[in-house]
Amino acid sequence: MSGGRPNLVLVPVEADLQVMGMLADRRDELGRARTETINRLMLELLPGGAKKFLSAPQARALIATVKPRDIVGSCWPPAAPP
Repeated sequence: MSGGRPNLVLVPVEADLQVMGMLADRRDELGRARTETINRLMLELLPGGAKKFLSAPQARALIATVKPRDIVGSCWPPAAPP
């Protein structure tokens, strides 16, 4: 198993490290899913989409230029209660 190196020592995998690795992988998956969702939204809202790498203020400014297309869009977001 050691590939011709008999002096190698097998190191046991610690459960804590496995859990941390799983959490890091999940965080990466969630980040990718969020980015994909935002990209789809930008493609739907903006003709031609938007550039690939936007900062939050740039994305906010682009979204602010979108005009509602129907009655639901013109009523959103709902007014704050008194």
